[in-house]
Amino acid sequence: MKFLTIIPALGILISAPVWAEEATKTVTVDTPRYAGEKVITRDRENGTLSRDTNVTRKSDGAVASREYDRARTENGMVANGTRTDFKGRTSSFDLERQRTDNGFRARGTATGRDGETYDYKAGRRRTENGFVAGKRVTNSAGDVVYGKRVRAANIDGKQVRQTRTVRDPNFRPPRIKPVRPKPTRKQR
Repeated sequence: MKFLTIIPALGILISAPVWAEEATKTVTVDTPRYAGEKVITRDRENGTLSRDTNVTRKSDGAVASREYDRARTENGMVANGTRTDFKGRTSSFDLERQRTDNGFRARGTATGRDGETYDYKAGRRRTENGFVAGKRVTNSAGDVVYGKRVRAANIDGKQVRQTRTVRDPNFRPPRIKPVRPKPTRKQR
């Protein structure tokens, strides 16, 4: 019986170094409208992720691409990406997120397909009975084109939330990556 319990444990110990290595996955994309490939490279030990996608439209041979890189830092993460559509227009973003003692701070820039640049600032901090979070997007002229502030508290057992949002009606942002990463699934 002892022998049977040792074998699975030994298998886990032997395969653990394999999990830490860099892994690359190539996905072929073939639809009626376009074809191409997506290359995903992940190094869990160093905390890096890279996704590169290149597709060609079948009707006229136009090419679109997308690049995304993310790296873990000592106190957070940095990410950047670029994408070019079938018309050759390019948009890009850079983001840095830092953990703080009671939340996080994030800063970034984005450039739209029309060349307009935007600055992005966000943060969240825990309070005694809730949290305060906010984000702000400003254009190259320094005007706030989007802003949101949320204050939440647990008062007498009820969740109370105050939200204030400011948005320029002409603002259609380039896709800015979410500040909060998706929760990781627990391994079974």
